[in-house]
Amino acid sequence: MRHQRRPRGAIRRGTFREDFFYRINVVAVRLKPLRERREDIVPLADSFLDEFVPRFGKHLAGFSTEARRVMSSYGWPGNIRELRNAIERAALLETAGEIQAASLPIGADVTRLRRPAPRKRRRFWASLPEDYAQASTPSSASS
Repeated sequence: MRHQRRPRGAIRRGTFREDFFYRINVVAVRLKPLRERREDIVPLADSFLDEFVPRFGKHLAGFSTEARRVMSSYGWPGNIRELRNAIERAALLETAGEIQAASLPIGADVTRLRRPAPRKRRRFWASLPEDYAQASTPSSASS
């Protein structure tokens, strides 16, 4: 069970239901943070990329040597969720044949990254497989 607070303390304070705790607490698995398991970063990233490439209909050969070095040296404060989100974003936006270090939003405030020009946005949305289209695409995709 992964929880941001200590569930037993929350049960004592009455902010977490004890019956729910016992329902979800089947096996406790304790993992070190990703920053302490650097040898796991690249294999996990490869696994995430294997998931996203077919979903997005992209043809990506993997990660550049520099991208692998950058991923391995980054601290990953958001742990595996941050790694997965970084790989998903890079797989969606990468235009080269492999993911480059510059495509990884590592340590960056992603909300402050420069927005692509309208032509690049149109090209991006056009590059996605037809079955990936969601119920409503952003209005900026048509600009």
